[in-house]
Amino acid sequence: FDYLGSDLGKLPIARAVSASSAFPFLLSPITLQNYPQAKEFSLPKDIENGLKNYDYNRRLWHWALRKSEYLNKEERPFVHLMDGGLSDNIGMRAFENVYRRSGGFIRERMNIAQDNPNQGNGIKKLIFIVANARTETQDKISKTDIPPELAEVGFKTATISLDNYSFETIESMHDLIKQRKQTQQTWVDCEAKLKECPASLPLTPLSREIEPVFIDLSFEAVPEPGLRKELLTMPTSFSLNKDDVDKVIRAGEELLESAPAFQSLKKEIGVPATH
Repeated sequence: FDYLGSDLGKLPIARAVSASSAFPFLLSPITLQNYPQAKEFSLPKDIENGLKNYDYNRRLWHWALRKSEYLNKEERPFVHLMDGGLSDNIGMRAFENVYRRSGGFIRERMNIAQDNPNQGNGIKKLIFIVANARTETQDKISKTDIPPELAEVGFKTATISLDNYSFETIESMHDLIKQRKQTQQTWVDCEAKLKECPASLPLTPLSREIEPVFIDLSFEAVPEPGLRKELLTMPTSFSLNKDDVDKVIRAGEELLESAPAFQSLKKEIGVPATH
């Protein structure tokens, strides 16, 4: 919202929820005005660096370019918000991108926690909890030799693509965290070997030893087949009956408590594990 010259704190939550639900063709987009920047606004360094990185880091360059486009008030006086599921149904890509960037707020605040532990805005522990409420509609088109109608084809095309992208997003986060842990262990091993050689130079230290926790919750992991099927076939709706809401809440609690990563986290911070 800094790029839009606006105060996020003044935006009603209902507007954000409406924008998140504004699926094309069904609901209207939410429109925001792109105001001039505040006097104290300055372009972040990671944007400046990203715009210079076309040949070396195309992902960073693309991110910086898209961000900086909102600064052109003449060309973009308004912003129209639609259902974020079109680009990231899980909502993890923004966190993945900022986690990749050494200049992103995650790494910066982790460094604050290490260098200035008494400062209140540092990140001491990084925890991702993904609540994947994806459902599976009953496949009826495979039970008949009659080709599906155009609307059904369009629906399947959209939902299958979203599901595949969501799956890859979650797996990408798992891979990133594994790679980071492997890098840290390799650095420790190399440093130990170098200490055996008196003439060797020390390794450049990592920005900070990061031990992120990634907890992925999905109805697919519900162990009881009947309940799992019931949860996966619930309709995507603005209204659910009370029994269904209670089942979803209870399933979420049980999935979280049974997640190995969550149990390890509780042990690490001194909370007794549950079984």
